[in-house]
Amino acid sequence: MPVNDTPGADESRAHLTRRRLLTAFLVPLGVAMVCVAAVGIAALSWMERDEANDQAETTNRLVARMYQEEMLHDAETLHTAIDMVRNLPTVGDAFARGDRAALLAATAPLLAQLREQLGVTHFYFHGPDRVNLLRVHQPDRFGDRIDRFTTVQAQRTQSPVWGLELGPLGTLTLRMVAPWPGPSGETVGYVELGMEIDRVLDHIRRVLDVDMPLWLRKNLISRGGWEAGMWMMGRKGADWDAYPGVVLSGQSHSDLPARLLERAFDETGVAARSIAYDVGGNQFLGTPLPLTDVTGAQVGWMIVVSDVTAVYHADTVKVFVAGAVALLVAALLALFFRWRIGMVARTLTHREEQVTHLATRDPLTGLVNRAGFLERLARALGEGPPDDRRTAVLVLDLDRFKSINDSLGHTVGDLVLKEVVARIAGVVREGDTLARLEGDEFAILAQGLKGEDTVEALAERVIHVTDPPIEMGASTLRLSCSVGVARAPEDGGDALELLRKADVAMHQAKAAGRGRYSFFAAEMGDRVAERMRLESAIHAALAQGQFQLYYQPQVGTRSRGIIGAEALIRWIHPEWGLIRPDRFVPILEETGLIREVGLWVIKQACRDAQAWNPAMRVAVNLSPVQLADREFIGQVRTILDQQGMPPERLEFEITESILMERNDTVIANLGGIRELGIPLALDDFGTGYSSLSYLKHLPASVLKLDKSLVDDLGVDDAGSTIIEGMIWMAHALGMTVVAEGVETAPQLRALVRYECDVIQGYLFSGPLPMDAFDRYHAGFSWEAHLPAAPVAADPPGVRQGVRLPRLP
Repeated sequence: MPVNDTPGADESRAHLTRRRLLTAFLVPLGVAMVCVAAVGIAALSWMERDEANDQAETTNRLVARMYQEEMLHDAETLHTAIDMVRNLPTVGDAFARGDRAALLAATAPLLAQLREQLGVTHFYFHGPDRVNLLRVHQPDRFGDRIDRFTTVQAQRTQSPVWGLELGPLGTLTLRMVAPWPGPSGETVGYVELGMEIDRVLDHIRRVLDVDMPLWLRKNLISRGGWEAGMWMMGRKGADWDAYPGVVLSGQSHSDLPARLLERAFDETGVAARSIAYDVGGNQFLGTPLPLTDVTGAQVGWMIVVSDVTAVYHADTVKVFVAGAVALLVAALLALFFRWRIGMVARTLTHREEQVTHLATRDPLTGLVNRAGFLERLARALGEGPPDDRRTAVLVLDLDRFKSINDSLGHTVGDLVLKEVVARIAGVVREGDTLARLEGDEFAILAQGLKGEDTVEALAERVIHVTDPPIEMGASTLRLSCSVGVARAPEDGGDALELLRKADVAMHQAKAAGRGRYSFFAAEMGDRVAERMRLESAIHAALAQGQFQLYYQPQVGTRSRGIIGAEALIRWIHPEWGLIRPDRFVPILEETGLIREVGLWVIKQACRDAQAWNPAMRVAVNLSPVQLADREFIGQVRTILDQQGMPPERLEFEITESILMERNDTVIANLGGIRELGIPLALDDFGTGYSSLSYLKHLPASVLKLDKSLVDDLGVDDAGSTIIEGMIWMAHALGMTVVAEGVETAPQLRALVRYECDVIQGYLFSGPLPMDAFDRYHAGFSWEAHLPAAPVAADPPGVRQGVRLPRLP
């Protein structure tokens, strides 16, 4: 290149050279940067769409899973409700007679209750030929033959059939149809319950925060029927002619853009794979889910609409950042891409884990919830056990937890649940699944078991680990655990069925005395049905005056007269007759109704005792649930004031087990009873904990010897010595002694010889209604029961009543 020797020329050449060098370097570099930026922007834009699609697919999977779980749960609910209906005698009698009026009168209130509590909207009774006898929800319409698939299948298989069906009005209803067996095994007809799936869809929308327009295929419904259904249900739907092949049945958001709805289906009515659209800067993505009925036929689609604005906005910001970084250095742009992709992947993974955790985990304990447990159980049953090993489901229910929760509050109840979970988790095997189903009910999925001994050992460990008391501040809380076991394949191969049978076995264990386990047996279903029938009827028993008090006389060994009586509750049902207390009292305690019924017993006993002449004391049994009620003392004080009952004439009986419950509320209520001046009796002494260290501090003035101890009198010297020692001990503590279950004259003579103060038992009389007790009292004679019984003088403090002359 020629060189200009002049200064100006030199400067011009330097400038030109600089420009050429800059041009040669910067232009390719700029082009390269622009290309890198363009590629980066294109790559990020592609990732935006891919990430949005991934998020939409994840949401679709969650929607599909929640839909199946909710439908299974609702089907189980309908099955339980039908079992309850089939066990109502009044309904069965009216159905068997074909008496529509009586059937409607018996079931209309039941439908209102089922609609309010369970969301049931349809209630049918069909004859054996499927001709409708009664629509409880639409009583004016009847007599038509029902040809729906579920009804036909129920008639064909003579077993319950459930599934989703599309009605002529464009309504999607989950139906459960079951045969109604007659007394001789013949089929009287069919009972059917149904609920709209709107509640399922609304629940999914709320939990996952998505919109789901519902589309139905036009060829399955008529225009008139659909428009009538939309008007009757008050739903938002599009015009029938707006879309080819399909009709928009409903949507939760009326502001969905028309172009989304228009692009959802092609001209043949086939749903598009996905629809992306923009509304005011917000990005949405819609993807279809097929909707099938009980036959497997596709009746429509749910378009799951997800808001992916956050994904688009976040990536847009990163695009500008990436572009700026690309102008500085291409290498950093590549690193940025890698970082961004990793961050997006982690974000999606974390978000999916969060949603899955919320859907399948219990927030209090962190355990798998009911939905997650059923999913794992179904997977385990599908895989099948290896060799001769089996799968078992254990359902656990905590006894007495409800009274703790009610008396000490939910905060303490939650702490107790966490402590129990920690204990149980320490004894289950590695690989077993521990889940919280609801409230104080848990379940264990045990796989790979070999023989019943392993199941029994697991159940025993669970019961054993929940038995030790739990210390909560100043309170000592005692729980026990009832366990029900169902096994696969012996008891079934379906997850819902196996869980239900384990629950049935658990209730049998609870009914057998609590703190024990029970394996499922086929006959248990009848006992559970009976319990449900009693629990349903017990709510009306108090309001309708079906409870009565019977009185068993208490006779003084020194006065030789009736000095008081124990009030015992009886249930006289208008149809079932006398129901034993051991059948309904546990239900009262578990449901909490013992509080209301217990107050009625106290009030009625005080009212009856006021009519006795001469005045005597009446004894009333208290439940631990009542003693755990903070309002109990105030309620008793009100009853005494209203009835004008002297407190010393009312006696409360408690069992020994209450001595071991260091519960603040129970201790306070025992002190309140003493302050009111009501005597306290320790019932069934000698059968429970028999804690003498607690006995000396208990404000009790009466000790009641249990019948099992009295039965030993005369059988062996040890039994007699024990009773004599107990009577001596009670007298040393200043207590009156009552012997329960005295049935023979030798027993009475021995008790008189040991200076027992009061006798109660069938030797004198069993429990009597009020009028019969008055007659027995008026004509009572000691000599008629034991003419030769020795009698001593009354010691101080022994209760006085009707006296007869002393025997010589």
